[in-house]
Amino acid sequence: MVLRGAETLDAIQNGAPVSTKKPSRIAALILCALALLAVLLANPDPLLHSWRNRLQHWEELPRRADAVFILLGDVVPRATYAAMLAREGRAPLVAMGTPGTNAACELGLLPREEEIACRILNRLGIPDSAVVVLPGTVESTYDEAVAASSWAVAHGLERVLFVTSSCHASRARWILRRVCVPKGIVVHLATVPVPEVDSARWWLTEKGLITVFTETVKTAFYRLHYRSVAT
Repeated sequence: MVLRGAETLDAIQNGAPVSTKKPSRIAALILCALALLAVLLANPDPLLHSWRNRLQHWEELPRRADAVFILLGDVVPRATYAAMLAREGRAPLVAMGTPGTNAACELGLLPREEEIACRILNRLGIPDSAVVVLPGTVESTYDEAVAASSWAVAHGLERVLFVTSSCHASRARWILRRVCVPKGIVVHLATVPVPEVDSARWWLTEKGLITVFTETVKTAFYRLHYRSVAT
């Protein structure tokens, strides 16, 4: 017997047993969640692919831009791809920022990142006259966006082709558009494939797993920290 309201109070006063059974929405939700989890565990590929794909961005490249700009990080493949774009005649200039140094670079034990990029460009046929290393120090993709946009405006450049890696492309495009577009700069992304991240089973490689997790955290940080940057 289920009693409610005044009937429950009367039953308690008269010593009658009171049933506390209620329809449980929580139990139903738990069962649904367990069922969904079982489906995902049985076939996790679609979810994991979707997760990785949201961090990537691919687009058709313009035939011509005013400059190619290397976003530093995974410098060897990015600089190599930038050199290829320049040799194809897509832009007359290849630019990059100046990242901060570490102790090994300051002691001369390791070359700086922009030095490596310049050497790669030179070796692949890009002359020093076509390479621009911006002054100042950049510590993040946001810093690079600010530096690139200021340089482009100062030199009357309207279309810039930014080079980065596949898993960094979506976050880079988001912040570049927020910083550059208000200044009249058209942003394009030239995306360098990363085999460990782009593979069908990226979560089975150490680099793929670490890269996707790290980029997920950085993307969340950017969306929160730089959400006030005007578009």
